[in-house]
Amino acid sequence: MQSLSPVAEIIRQVAAEVIVPRFRCLTPGQIIEKKPGDLVTIADEESEINLSKRLVEFLPGSLVLGEEMAFKSPDAYGVLDRDAPVWIIDPIDGTGNFAKGDDRFAVIVALVHHNRVEAGWIYEPISGRTIAAERNRGCWSLTETPARLELKPSQTHHTAVGAVYGQRQMGEARVPIADLVEQSPVVGTTKQYYSGGVEYNAIAMKDIAYSLHSRSFPWDHAAGVLMVEEAGGIAKFLDGSDYDPRITDREILAAHSPELFETVQSLVG
Repeated sequence: MQSLSPVAEIIRQVAAEVIVPRFRCLTPGQIIEKKPGDLVTIADEESEINLSKRLVEFLPGSLVLGEEMAFKSPDAYGVLDRDAPVWIIDPIDGTGNFAKGDDRFAVIVALVHHNRVEAGWIYEPISGRTIAAERNRGCWSLTETPARLELKPSQTHHTAVGAVYGQRQMGEARVPIADLVEQSPVVGTTKQYYSGGVEYNAIAMKDIAYSLHSRSFPWDHAAGVLMVEEAGGIAKFLDGSDYDPRITDREILAAHSPELFETVQSLVG
């Protein structure tokens, strides 16, 4: 756990310097639509630059893959196939929330080596909630007094609340998966936070029991997948295959237990 704290502090410092001062203070010119429905702000861009610099200084010889970097240059993914460890950064996960003054957003950092996630951090700047995990060393809440987080399987799947995204073809119509879940007696209701990082933290803290996302960009999921696994849950692609940070276009499901994973998988798969 102690090895997770220095990076957590770097993330907090950057958020305090670059992100929090702009929360609910953005001007129209500081919010850009990269593509329809996909926003970026000056805080995203500056925090990614700052995090990249400080994390490479912390671990000399490491490389960086950031969300904004990858948007500008798809070739940026190539660092994942190199021998050096790679920091994967989502400077603000939930930019849409951040831009409209909603505090459900997070900074996500993962450390990957040879395409295996070795550590991950998810920090929510407004609440201060910090969850981090290190491979084979557990998942930890670092918000106040450090505490190890563990998920215990529950058989009450019909009450399990999850964050669900994506659609399914039903005849001639595209139906939100959330509608299918809401109508089903085998699981409970849905609760979307519109930030994968906040949702992974919510899973680790047992606020929700699972999440299903339609895309698997590494900055959204690498840290969270490790956190869920280290807490005793399960996180894989929906088809049951193991997570791979190089795959960006596959549905990904995280759940408190294998049994709940299978229940959701059978419902929406």
